[in-house]
Amino acid sequence: MRIVPSPPALFGLRPHTPAFLALAGCLWLFVPAPAPAQDTVASADGSKQAVIQDFNERIAKYMELRRKIQGGSPPATAPPEKLLVYRDQLRDRIVAARSSTGQGDIFSPRTAEYFKRQLAAMLNGPHGGQIRASLKRAEPVHGIPVSVNGRYPPNVPLESTPPSLLLSLPLLPKELEYRVVNRDLVLRDKDANLIVDFIPDALPEAQAPSH
Repeated sequence: MRIVPSPPALFGLRPHTPAFLALAGCLWLFVPAPAPAQDTVASADGSKQAVIQDFNERIAKYMELRRKIQGGSPPATAPPEKLLVYRDQLRDRIVAARSSTGQGDIFSPRTAEYFKRQLAAMLNGPHGGQIRASLKRAEPVHGIPVSVNGRYPPNVPLESTPPSLLLSLPLLPKELEYRVVNRDLVLRDKDANLIVDFIPDALPEAQAPSH
């Protein structure tokens, strides 16, 4: 026959007595709870996913509007003048359909803050030096006004935005792209050469391109 040993006495009290159980219950209240590290990480991940989902939904809404009004596009082999006419017509249609749209229609305040953190992390990361050097070499013109539904500035080369700076940002449909103008992050419609939305001062001032 196997003999099961009794639990040790607690402060001289016999196990399983009412006094023993009451004291054990009180001591249990003082046991520290584990730090909610996993809950914190899960909360941060959930917040990030919510921001990205909201951004993607706004992009999808814009693309749906664009598809409804864009009409037939000329082939890539069409003469340049026809491509320019199509670009102007597409831009005019989009502007008319978004006449009441202002800054923040795509980049909500939460999205803008998330993008700023991502850009700052890239600039302070392992490839930050290369990105800053690339921005400095581009030397874009400063003081260029940026506005929603405005044309992308013709004197700002598209090559002025290092692709490595944008790696941490959500992917876009092929018709759209991110660009840096001054310190602003611009969402550009490539076919219409249109500024869909922008984040003012998206780049930290110390990291902005300078002459």
